[in-house]
Parts: sequence; C-alpha cells; structure tokens
Amino acid sequence: MTPSIASKFDVTFAPLRAALCLLAVIILTGCAIHPKIAPEKLRGKTTVTIVHTPPFKNAAWIGIAGVDHFSSHTDIFMSDDGYALKTDYAGDAVQNTLNQQTASPPATRGAGMTSLVTASLVGALIQARQDATQEKAKAFDSEVRKLFPEWNVQQEFIDALLPALRQRGLQPQVSSLRTNVLVWPASSEDGKPYRSKSPDKFDPIDSDLLLQISPLAFWSAPGPLNEYRMNVSVGMAVYDAKSKAFLGRQTIVYDGPRGNIYPLYGGLVSDLPSAQPRLRQALLSLVDSVADVASGKGKQPGK
Repeated sequence: MTPSIASKFDVTFAPLRAALCLLAVIILTGCAIHPKIAPEKLRGKTTVTIVHTPPFKNAAWIGIAGVDHFSSHTDIFMSDDGYALKTDYAGDAVQNTLNQQTASPPATRGAGMTSLVTASLVGALIQARQDATQEKAKAFDSEVRKLFPEWNVQQEFIDALLPALRQRGLQPQVSSLRTNVLVWPASSEDGKPYRSKSPDKFDPIDSDLLLQISPLAFWSAPGPLNEYRMNVSVGMAVYDAKSKAFLGRQTIVYDGPRGNIYPLYGGLVSDLPSAQPRLRQALLSLVDSVADVASGKGKQPGK
C-alpha cells in the first residue's frame, strides 16, 4: 500500500515542526541572561517613576513563542507593520529530507526522489498557508475593537499597578514618556548591551527608582503547524533614578490556566467574545507579581 501524502507529511515533518518551534523561541527570546532585580538593591527606596510602552496592537502572530521585552522584537506590537517568521519552509523541508536519507540504510534510499518532491511540495504549502493566515491577521486588531471599542488592557494594567505599589510602601508616579526602548544604558549578565537610548536623552528624575514596564498580551502560534495560545508577560527594568545606574531586569510570565487553544485563525476570531476577556484577566493577574518585584517585597517571580 502506497503511503498517503498525509502520512508522509507526518513522518517527514515531525522533526521540522519541532525545529520551527525551537527556531521561533531562539529568534524571539534570545540567549541573554538578565541581571535579576535583587530586593537588597531596592531597600530604603520609597518613590518610583513608571515609564511604560506605547499602546500595543491586539495581535495573533505566527512565529512567536516568547518575547524579548524592550528589544526590536517588540516593535511589531507598536506599529501597523505585519509580521511573519521569515523561514524558507520548502527549502528547510528538502534539507531535512536529505539529512534523513543520508542517515538511512542504503536499501531504503530508492524512494529518495519521491520524498524530496513531497517535502518540497508540503513545505511550499506550509509557507503559503502561513502567508495567507498572516495576511488575514493584519485585521485582528480591528476584529477585537469591533467587539471591545474601549479595549485598553495595557492602561488597565498600569492603573491596577499603582495601588499595588502603594500597598507595598512605594509612592508611584507615571511619566508622560512612552517607549519600548530602555531609557538608559544597561547590559546583560554576560556584558551584552541592551537596546537603549543615549544616557543624555532622559534626565535624572525626582524619584528613588525608575521602573520601566512592558505589558504584553496577545495570541501566538510558534509555527504554522501549531495552535494559537495566549501569550502573556510583563517586562520590567529598574534603574536608580538619580544616578541612572541599572539595577536589573526581569520578565514575569503568566503560567495560569490557558483555556481554549485554536488550531485555526478563524476559530480564534469566532471565539473573541470569550477569548479576549480571558487574555485580559491573564495580564491583570500579573499585577501583584510585578509589584512584589518592584518593591523588593514578597516572592520574586520571573526570569
């Protein structure tokens, strides 16, 4: 019995599926180790100025597994530009099949040309499916705002964070500056500089601490063969507001109940009346964890 295209697809592309997921993680989270925001660095601090990001667009992306906050990878959430993981699926599929043939016994290599043709065809279909879905997803923000015209969960997060900080002994104020770039120079633990503004672009401020906040909540599929799931996290970076000294950086990631997942983009859009409120609640649930880290009190979540 001749194997079907579907069965060949499953065998040939299982490694490709895993590789694409890993590629998405590596591309968008990077390998830098962030210096944690140590509680002892925050002792005796009583005032904090908050700088948060510009409004982010509601998004459903293919090709994102994690988020490197404050990096260029977050620019896509602040602009009208579309996004697609730039991968040659057909080429990768052919190379993957060639690698498998090289590692296989000589007696099984007779069907090599058929495998290559199948790999190339299915890889091209994957690419076409992703491109078509990403084109539809450009309208995702509009789809959300049809149902929720006043949607602004990012501002809701900041509004909830202020009293949470006060409860932990900090007196917060919010800067008028909106940016997804670190306002002063900072580096990872291995000395790699983060994307930041020039040190003279933002003057010292009349607070003990400067807290940068990047709250993101969106839907993502690591690759075109994966389901859409909620992707919720908050990036934090803390400076001594007077000396501009970098005190650390962390990412608080939502790890609670996820609810439904969506194999197809259309299914996500159809379920928006239920899906978006779950996304909102997931982001707001991180307020206390962010406040704990920023105040140096309570447990220290994040990475």
